[in-house]
Amino acid sequence: MVTLSPRVGRLRANNPSPMTLDGTNGYVVQVAPRTLVAIDPGPVDDAQRDAFLTAARERDATYAAILVTHGHPDHAPGAAPLAAATGAPVWAHAAARFPHDRALGDGELLAFEDAALTVVDAPGHARDHLVFHLEDEGALFTGDVVIGTGTVVVAPPGGDMRDYQRTLRMLRERYGDARALYGGHGPTSTSRTVKRASGRSSARWPTVRRRYRRWSHASTPTSTAGCGRPPGGRSWRISWRSSAKASSRPNGSSARRRPRSERSSIPISPGSTAISAPTSSAPNWATAPRKRWNATS
Repeated sequence: MVTLSPRVGRLRANNPSPMTLDGTNGYVVQVAPRTLVAIDPGPVDDAQRDAFLTAARERDATYAAILVTHGHPDHAPGAAPLAAATGAPVWAHAAARFPHDRALGDGELLAFEDAALTVVDAPGHARDHLVFHLEDEGALFTGDVVIGTGTVVVAPPGGDMRDYQRTLRMLRERYGDARALYGGHGPTSTSRTVKRASGRSSARWPTVRRRYRRWSHASTPTSTAGCGRPPGGRSWRISWRSSAKASSRPNGSSARRRPRSERSSIPISPGSTAISAPTSSAPNWATAPRKRWNATS
């Protein structure tokens, strides 16, 4: 276990991937001399469960509760085996679909002997997402709302970009002076990095909002048409950029726009990635003389 503060230690699950970075961060918080709270036990993994048990044995302590930030498969499934091994109850969002013993609401205070955690409802990355504020250390356990490095994926149907933006604004307004952010992935963000990230985030928000609106109103096919899943995360970014490039150049190509009567129709079959061949013969525009595109000729 990596010690992050006098109260907090980090246990990183062995599930590295492009989506989880080095692995899912689990946390152990000492809330009394012989009492601990576990946050985000991670996936079902015997080694990760044993790491939480070892942390308790080293402190001659027991777990009072197991907190889960959200129900994604790299954060929540490990709660059940850890609860079975320790007898600790699982506490999660009221909308969580995984087994839990207590539903937590926004603003609820989880008071223990030496420490208290405030529950913050934080939708956007997931509908059932919670953030926990450790009051005496001024620290936030942010799950996947804010991570140590990289970009958070916001993928429908569980994720919502507008909710995510509102959550970021709320966290910045309420906890802008946080001294540490303990994210679900990546390294810890200290007060210095939090301040820098807050400045960047504020400057980029209008751009993110405009991009999302442009994508949400687009009606032309994009590179992900017919992929069989709702656009989100990487698909959303690719979709928007492809649409932007197509809309910034006539007819989606580097050539000048040709007359409507001379354009070919390329329909996309519903629910399929296949693109049917043009139904009418059209000139080969790739080999046509460039003077055809000169509007003044």
